[in-house]
Amino acid sequence: MTDPKAIDQLVIIVASGYQPSQLQECLIREGFTFTEMESSSGLLQEPRVCLLVGLNHDRLSSLLEMIRKTCKPIQQYVPIRVGLPEGYAQVPMIEVQVGGATVYLLNIERFEQF
Repeated sequence: MTDPKAIDQLVIIVASGYQPSQLQECLIREGFTFTEMESSSGLLQEPRVCLLVGLNHDRLSSLLEMIRKTCKPIQQYVPIRVGLPEGYAQVPMIEVQVGGATVYLLNIERFEQF
């Protein structure tokens, strides 16, 4: 159990694609506790996971380094979903950036766990 007095920051990590599972494995291995919320959004309907991580500010740099290592954005080609004329043989593709993570950091005045 985490010492409630030690929690002074909340990190919200929004990660996409296959990367959240790798990040979660690293978080567990390093002793971070988190809450997971699944969602999907955006034009590509890529699966996303939002992780809420409560921690002491002393561990922030190791968490950010872990995120950088496991959630690197990559370039990928995806088909354009537009109405094409009947019999159109080739589906147009565009290059997009997928994966990666967005990180929000909030200072916590009070943390209670029941």
